[in-house]
Amino acid sequence: MERQKRSWLTRRIKVELFEQIRRELEFGVGTIAGVSRKLGVHRRMVREAQRCAEPVASKPQHRRLRKLVDAAAFIDRILKEDRKAPVKQRHTARRIWQRLCVELPGFTGSERTVRGYVNRQRRQLGLGRHEVFIPQSYDCFRRGSSGDDLYGRRQTVARCL
Repeated sequence: MERQKRSWLTRRIKVELFEQIRRELEFGVGTIAGVSRKLGVHRRMVREAQRCAEPVASKPQHRRLRKLVDAAAFIDRILKEDRKAPVKQRHTARRIWQRLCVELPGFTGSERTVRGYVNRQRRQLGLGRHEVFIPQSYDCFRRGSSGDDLYGRRQTVARCL
């Protein structure tokens, strides 16, 4: 799951702004320049509101990782070797970054950049975390049960006479 930057306008506020722009165009000022001046928005946004009642979703930006161009093959090789290794012996993203700094002279990438790349590659290779389902059973609370609680301990009830 990649993190997205929040725009200065949330979707709800932008929809309300589009409604206000359309109302001003219809019943108020009437011109694109006048509405943009009155509401303090760019004329491009007024035209966008005029075209469509709902704002268009922004496209996700894909950045090229320039510092990892030389290191990508090295990281991919480590991750492919890790598929055969036991789970506890696999490389962490931090350890991969440390190896990059030592084994590749001139590598200047940050740990955060390496961590993001490693997480994406692990997801593609299927090495990520798997969803687990554990069926729940509450038999111990039914009448006639053995009196054990959820942790297998015997429940005792003290009665005051």
